[in-house]
Amino acid sequence: MTIPQRAAMEWSGERLAYLDFLRGFAVLGLLLMNITHMGLFEVGYAHFEPSLFSDRLVEAIKAVLFDGRFRSLFCLLFGIGLYLQSLSYQKRDLASYPILKTRVRWLLVFGLLHCILIWPGDILILYALSGLYLIGRLDWSSRKLLSKGKLYFGIGILITALETFAYWYFDQPINRDSAAFTEAYNAMLSGYGERVIVNAAVALIYIVSYPVLAFFYIVGVMLIGIGLFKNGKLTQGFESKEVSQLIWVTLLVSAINAYLALFYSDLNSYFGMLLGSVSGLTMALLIWHWVLKTKVFDSDNLLVAACKRVGGMALTFYILQSLAMTMLLQVLNPDWILTFTQFDYMKLAVGFIFVQLLLGYLYKQYFKQGPLEFVWRKVVEKKVRHLSEQVQKPSLKSESA
Repeated sequence: MTIPQRAAMEWSGERLAYLDFLRGFAVLGLLLMNITHMGLFEVGYAHFEPSLFSDRLVEAIKAVLFDGRFRSLFCLLFGIGLYLQSLSYQKRDLASYPILKTRVRWLLVFGLLHCILIWPGDILILYALSGLYLIGRLDWSSRKLLSKGKLYFGIGILITALETFAYWYFDQPINRDSAAFTEAYNAMLSGYGERVIVNAAVALIYIVSYPVLAFFYIVGVMLIGIGLFKNGKLTQGFESKEVSQLIWVTLLVSAINAYLALFYSDLNSYFGMLLGSVSGLTMALLIWHWVLKTKVFDSDNLLVAACKRVGGMALTFYILQSLAMTMLLQVLNPDWILTFTQFDYMKLAVGFIFVQLLLGYLYKQYFKQGPLEFVWRKVVEKKVRHLSEQVQKPSLKSESA
């Protein structure tokens, strides 16, 4: 049996459990990194002056354990998800390209609504635009996917490096006492209508800048993921030598990132994204390997079961995070933005992660799909029915003949 044939079986076998577990792990983990930007998106976390040691310690821990890990996992899962969906439609003798194109376009709609109406730190817009590129290249060989993926990823890291140095040279770090922080805070309090206008401008910037600033990095990671899935690395695991190489890269880059976070917090505010983009991918691959080898997704543990259920409703929970946290920070308790430390934000994120696990577990006791997944499926079904009718008509004609 070929690897693509094995992959086609993912939809009804054990592998689906590990994909759901990883997806749940990734979407829950995203909150740990996004939480500090859900109050003042433009500013993110503004340090106190002088900076707190507890802040620097939390940022060092994030550099080692969290930064870039969850977004890399999400990129890998998104690309592989498109590939598996294409196989599923092909097994039903349906043309996968137009259906996937419809799915991705509706994801773009969800992303625009999320970005404009709820929170401008959206990733769905960028994933949807990347998906439009990917769906025409899912049949590439694993060798070609990996070759193109590594090239695009390298270009993406180079672009991120240039962007990082530009910000470092021209920009000034914002602290809690600066005029820029006060201005951003007052603008956030000015009213929902003005925030929507600003968010719409951010969405437009995402789309316009995507080909230069985001395309290569995101598509690179997705192509690497599909290539590794096709050649068996993300279905069976890596060899010991490959694991060692991933560990060494992760440790080296994360150590540099943690050192900057502890002793040069202003510098880390610029270079953390660049370093996390590298160590994030290598550690995401290590996490994937660990999940495969330990088969933790097969555990009867309630937390594991809840994580898989959240993973089956990743879109719903991604939007729920934004809705709940922006409501809490921008509407109900905006004063928290003035006083919260990194540790306070982490406590809030961890607390809401457990709330999501509980909600996910209880919701799946009564419903098969998340509410947004249900809507997404319904809007795509029209295209599926149309293609199914086209497949059936020729067979009916041949029978009547």
